[in-house]
Amino acid sequence: MSNSTNAGGLDYHFRRKTLFWSDLETRRIYSSPLDATLDESTVSDLTPPSSRTSRSTGFDISVPTAWLPVAIAVDWIGDKLFVADALGQKIDVFELDGRWHAIVIGNNMSEPTDLALDPTQGLMFVSENSRIFRASMDGSRMKDLVTDAIYKASGLTVDLPTKRVFWCDSLLDYIETVDYDGGNRFLVVRGAANVPAASRLAVFERSVYWTDGTKQGVLSVDKFKGETTVQSIYRMRNVTREPKAIRSVHHLLQPQLANPCGVNNGGCQHLCIVSQRADGQGLGYRCACNVGFRLADDRMGCFPVEDFLMYSQQKFIKGRVILPVSEGFDDAMTPIVSRTARFVGLDFDSYDEHIYYSDVILDVIYRIRRNGTGRENVLASQNEGVEGLALDWASKNLYYIDSRKGTLNVLNTRNATYRRTLLRDLKRPRAIVVHPNKGFVFYSEWDRPANISRAYLDGTHLMVFRNILLGWPNGLAIDFDADRLYWCDALLDHIQHAALDGTDVRTISSRLVRHPFSLVVFKDVIFITDWRLDGIVRMNKTSGESEKVIIQVQENNRLYGIKVYSRHNQVQSIFLL
Repeated sequence: MSNSTNAGGLDYHFRRKTLFWSDLETRRIYSSPLDATLDESTVSDLTPPSSRTSRSTGFDISVPTAWLPVAIAVDWIGDKLFVADALGQKIDVFELDGRWHAIVIGNNMSEPTDLALDPTQGLMFVSENSRIFRASMDGSRMKDLVTDAIYKASGLTVDLPTKRVFWCDSLLDYIETVDYDGGNRFLVVRGAANVPAASRLAVFERSVYWTDGTKQGVLSVDKFKGETTVQSIYRMRNVTREPKAIRSVHHLLQPQLANPCGVNNGGCQHLCIVSQRADGQGLGYRCACNVGFRLADDRMGCFPVEDFLMYSQQKFIKGRVILPVSEGFDDAMTPIVSRTARFVGLDFDSYDEHIYYSDVILDVIYRIRRNGTGRENVLASQNEGVEGLALDWASKNLYYIDSRKGTLNVLNTRNATYRRTLLRDLKRPRAIVVHPNKGFVFYSEWDRPANISRAYLDGTHLMVFRNILLGWPNGLAIDFDADRLYWCDALLDHIQHAALDGTDVRTISSRLVRHPFSLVVFKDVIFITDWRLDGIVRMNKTSGESEKVIIQVQENNRLYGIKVYSRHNQVQSIFLL
């Protein structure tokens, strides 16, 4: 191909005679006839129709937010395309025409490096730098296969007849294999002379093929005889880019079985995902909805998400369906992603459908539409440590805490040049929340003695809550139904709430909360982000009953702010003229 700027992932659908590849520069996925002489006229985008523009623009058109599609794999039975997103640390699935998009695995992953499927078994295999794991193709039943003596697994592939997984480690210079359960591990070939910089793999019959960056070409080895059979079968000349993905093309590599989704799309309104049955015996399927929709109680229909849990997770802003009918496929929004950010402050405007968030590394407050488009800077290079945001949805004013300057500030979101510092000389301010219908802003301070204070929305009539024992008041939230202020304390490790004047303080006992960072109240429940649990806890807002960890994340992607995106929490009883 000559019209690819930086091809990364590669696969094909033999029955449909279609080639698919991802481009890491344009960050899009393209398709073309498998047996055609490729030119610009034969290439089409595999992207949602609403996101498409002319290919010549080179814009990011695959998903609304940033991603890096490093590897792809075709499900030739269910006619789906799976994508490993190294930036978003997730696995996506698309219809072959890009019509529907869902996230198969979005948690408990580091950067995926490669992806392989065995649709005849309903299984998916994913490599990360130091791990190879297996999951059903619907993302359930994840199982680690390889975690020892693996440091930079750059590629993997599956051998369907023998039901084995092959992978290469570009740091340890080897190609090894295990069976589908992670057992019977053995070496295929090792050594810098043989595999100095293996990138990706393919298997056909007795041979393993791989691309190698040092040798600038494609090599092969007999998978049973090892290093004595290594040979170079293709050498790239006068090319500066390293070879990447490789596939063996043959109809035997994509054996046909009956498609469980073949009749009426399995009854699914959006996606029908072929997967291994829960009992592990044969193929079944599962319905999934496009990102931003939730599954109906019949587990087949889909309807738009109105209320969802939204949280900042260092490099991500994610949204999850509240009380989904089943586990998985519960992303309520396309994740907002940055490789270098630390997203902390978080709020939203349900009327304008905007999400506001702060990056404390770049010192910027951003605004983005709920659908992931139209990101813009609200405030940049003016603040030094915005850890807390609170939006007055009635006046469209955004209140924010600058923890380094010790100030409480406000700006108008319709015209950010209208901004003002309301309070100065605050002592390590941390959290902020507003109650527009009562005209109050609340904030917390960490320095001894720690305080929670209340002021009018113009910064006047300041009042400090008295007779409250505080350590590190980390998060604040309003119960708009009961007009009470909630806070979590990361030193005393508990949740408390009081009337809006600081009286009638009550403590909620918890057996799970260990180091709370932030919280939000929604109807009868509260959601808390906890650093020691690396998870989100849900419990009853008054009794603490029905306590449960509903989301678990990896330790290196720490949880920060949390909100429930809902019109219910932004009722307007104030009407401005």
